[in-house]
Amino acid sequence: MSYQIARDGQLPKTFTHSLWNRHVEGLFITGGLAIVFVVAFDLGPIAMMASAAFLIVYAAVNVAHLRVRKETGAKASLVIASLIACSIMFVLLMVYVVANAPAAASVTLVATLVASFAIEVVYRRRTGRRFKQLGELPS
Repeated sequence: MSYQIARDGQLPKTFTHSLWNRHVEGLFITGGLAIVFVVAFDLGPIAMMASAAFLIVYAAVNVAHLRVRKETGAKASLVIASLIACSIMFVLLMVYVVANAPAAASVTLVATLVASFAIEVVYRRRTGRRFKQLGELPS
């Protein structure tokens, strides 16, 4: 999957390289990063980061769905309700992290979220790669 995402311009080109005639380099890179995080950090904050990431992704999918709801036939009220629910859960997760997690975990979570967005902005500016519109993606 990382090969396809990189091919479409969403990940660095290094993820498109072949290894053993297969596109598994991205899998090894992602797996290696996961191992580093598991060994270097407490798993509780990592799970919270993953939850936060999923909530951000689900909220973004809902926003995108609002833009194409006429083509999908979705009821705007249900999509908006889902977007609101994701947003509320994200805020509650952040409140929980700040209130209950050790300071280091809270700082790590917030720093990781901020760093993720910053890295994406810098990556896009340096490489000139851009997000492709749905019609531009290969089928």
